[in-house]
Amino acid sequence: MTDFFQKLDALYKANNLSAVEAFILDAVRTTDEGSLERAALYNELAVFYMDCGRYIESESAFNNSLKLFDTADMDIAPEYVTVLMNLTELSRMKGKVGGHRSTLEGFRKTLELTHEFFGDSVEFAECKRNIAEIYELLGDLPSAIAELTDAAEMTEQLLGPDHPSVIELRKKLDLCLSEFRKDRHK
Repeated sequence: MTDFFQKLDALYKANNLSAVEAFILDAVRTTDEGSLERAALYNELAVFYMDCGRYIESESAFNNSLKLFDTADMDIAPEYVTVLMNLTELSRMKGKVGGHRSTLEGFRKTLELTHEFFGDSVEFAECKRNIAEIYELLGDLPSAIAELTDAAEMTEQLLGPDHPSVIELRKKLDLCLSEFRKDRHK
C-alpha cells in the first residue's frame, strides 16, 4: 500500500479533490472484498469525506470498514482502533443525535482498545485528551481535569517537558483548573 499512499499524497498536494476521491474509490473497488486492506481503504475514504464536510458519506464509509473488521473477526487489529477513533471524531464534529454522551462512550471504547494495543503511548494519551474535551463540554470539569492530568503526565514522560503537545496539554489543563475554580466561587 506504500505505492497507493505515495500516489494519494501527490493528488492531495495537487489539490485535486475529485481525483483523490476517484482514486480511493477505485482502490476500494479493486481490492479483495474481505481484506484488511479494503477496510483500511474505506477508512481512508471516510476520512477524506469527513475532511470535506461530507459527513453522511463519511459515516457510511466508516461503517463499511467496521463491518469488514467484524465480519472477518479482525476487530482485534490496531487498525480497528483507528477506525473507531475516526468515527468517534466524526460524531463529535457533526454533533450527532445523542450528543456528547454517545461520543464519550465511543472514546471510552477506543481508549480501552488503544491501551490494549499500544499500552501507555501517545495514542493512549490522545484518547484521554479527547475524553477530557467531552467531559468539559458536558460540564464535568473534575473528570475533564483528571483525564487531562493523566494525558499531560503520560505525554510528558514519553515526549519530554518541552514538546509542543505537552505544552498544549498543560495550557488546556490550566484553563480547565481556572474555570473549575471560578465555577466553585459562584
